[in-house]
Amino acid sequence: MDLTYILATILQILAALFMAFIWAAFMRKLDIFKPEKWWKIAVAFGVGCLTPFPILLLHELVPAFGVQPSELGSTFKFFILNVGMVEEGSKFLGFLLVFLIFKKWFDEDINFLVYASLVGLGFATVENCLYFFEYGIHLVYIRGLMCAVGHMTGTALIASMLCIGLRKKSIYVLALPFIGLLIAGVLHGLYDSFMSIHAGLLGVFFSIYIFMLEVEIWAQYSNNFLNQSKFYKNNIAVDRDTLQKFLIAAFIIAGIVQLIGLIIKEGWAAGLVANFIMLLIEGMITVVLVARITRYTVVPGHWKKIYPYLPFERRRTVPFYKPSPMTPGPMGGQGAFAFSIRGDEFNEYPFTTRINKLINLVPFKTKKYDDDGVYQCWIIEKVFLGKNKELYYLCELAGEYFNIPNAHPKYFLIKPKLAGTKYVQKWPIIGVISLPSQTDIKDIQIQEASFVRWSLFKDEEKEHFSQTWKEMIF
Repeated sequence: MDLTYILATILQILAALFMAFIWAAFMRKLDIFKPEKWWKIAVAFGVGCLTPFPILLLHELVPAFGVQPSELGSTFKFFILNVGMVEEGSKFLGFLLVFLIFKKWFDEDINFLVYASLVGLGFATVENCLYFFEYGIHLVYIRGLMCAVGHMTGTALIASMLCIGLRKKSIYVLALPFIGLLIAGVLHGLYDSFMSIHAGLLGVFFSIYIFMLEVEIWAQYSNNFLNQSKFYKNNIAVDRDTLQKFLIAAFIIAGIVQLIGLIIKEGWAAGLVANFIMLLIEGMITVVLVARITRYTVVPGHWKKIYPYLPFERRRTVPFYKPSPMTPGPMGGQGAFAFSIRGDEFNEYPFTTRINKLINLVPFKTKKYDDDGVYQCWIIEKVFLGKNKELYYLCELAGEYFNIPNAHPKYFLIKPKLAGTKYVQKWPIIGVISLPSQTDIKDIQIQEASFVRWSLFKDEEKEHFSQTWKEMIF
């Protein structure tokens, strides 16, 4: 065993652990109301690292079990039953071990998803090491992106169904996780099947489609479980911008490692040319994945139905005049082929963390709105209005009154600008929305509200528009 082999092995293991750390840090930060301690995360991850070994033992005892058939129909059957169901079952048993031994850790619903994802991440990390040993470190990006997340989402889906079953009790305790296992196993098997049948870009397309479905379902469960947290506080939020920068930076590092691996293996020109399309696809998947899994709006107590959507949707054409407090004037229509990522389109962290704090709203002047008034106010609470439960912030003027005819003298709403120019330097542009004078603030009707002007924050907490990476991780 020469030194080069030893160094390559160490580098491959470090690459797998690096991607595992990134996702573990992300999972910990997603649990915003009561983050789990790092040693607990390490335990769940460690249990997950053990879950591939029963499968490896099965392949040793029954070699035919792991042999892929050559027929197309048998290939799908093989990957669904012999791979998907077996791997998802092994990971779920690992999760059950964590759940049964450390039941006190599961004091809120989101922990089912967090710990299950960590067990799946442990499985993926061992599997990644095996792949790096056999095929090379140039797979670090695709394995850390799609394979790690795929294993996380599969285990999380089954555990989420178990969580719901435990809440419903009776037969649901067994029936729902079994249904979750079937769904996760079939999706896993189909993903592997399309990747292995040598169907070129068509096979890759179908695999990516399945992966995207898993990501969206995982994101929906995550948001719903955050909504149900018994540790909910109205001034805590996911800092979307910092999470996105953190994940993008990690994938840039992984991308550089992959590029170096390709150059070493195939040469500069051959490595880039042969893998250009795959590198492009990986980049697009990364953008969609990072944007979707960081978009959360916590609506306390609300459960939104889970649907097998893709994580993006086609924007509906916007009429030239849309009756809404945030669109007081003409709007240009949007193209029929414009798409948007699902989830709320603004980072609520700068607003939610200022609840119960005194702020100044200074005018952001435009040709149409040239109000000079500075509104000093308290952000009181998040409110969710309309059929789609859109997020607004209820504010109360401090020591002054509105001089707007027919408007409530003290209370009004704010909401960040969602289209066009959204920021001035780092300051978000905010819409100020007046309420009718007789408004009951416990029963606000958004259709009766009126747009007043655009404003900017001006307070002493500019540095708290986002978290530092140190705050995010530790």
